Amino acid sequence: MKSIILVIVMFFLTWIPQSMAEDTTLVTEGSSVTIGYTATIEDEVVDTATEENPLTFVVGQGIMIDGFEQAITGMHEGETKTFVVAPEDAYGEYDPDAHITLSRSQLPEGIELHVGSVITLTALDNYPVTVKEVDNDTVLLDANHEFAGKEIKFVVTVIDVE
Repeated sequence: MKSIILVIVMFFLTWIPQSMAEDTTLVTEGSSVTIGYTATIEDEVVDTATEENPLTFVVGQGIMIDGFEQAITGMHEGETKTFVVAPEDAYGEYDPDAHITLSRSQLPEGIELHVGSVITLTALDNYPVTVKEVDNDTVLLDANHEFAGKEIKFVVTVIDVE
């Protein structure tokens, strides 16, 4: 009888419930994560990655916005989560002082400029800027990210965690 009890006790001492075992399907900093997601701003879809064409990245390398990485940390493989990232944790607040006025002569000759078009400026390390106003002599550019000042809603499914 003692040997049966000893075997049972040894079994329970060596058996670790799944919830207590190290979970390799949990998203943590340094994890390589494959996800599908939909991002919306004011109910308009602005970006997607599907299960057929997913996004893979390493958490903590600064590839994704901070609020996104914070929200998926702790998710499990197969889990779906909906969350909203505030502007300060995404692309920042809109900065009205981030406007640049250039003379047309400062831009490459022959470049076609239209209000709303996006161009890159080599003087700003190829940072994209949006054309706000165009006239015969000057161009007003907005250096804010197109999503600055906006909340972004995400629906994310973790497909794989390594």
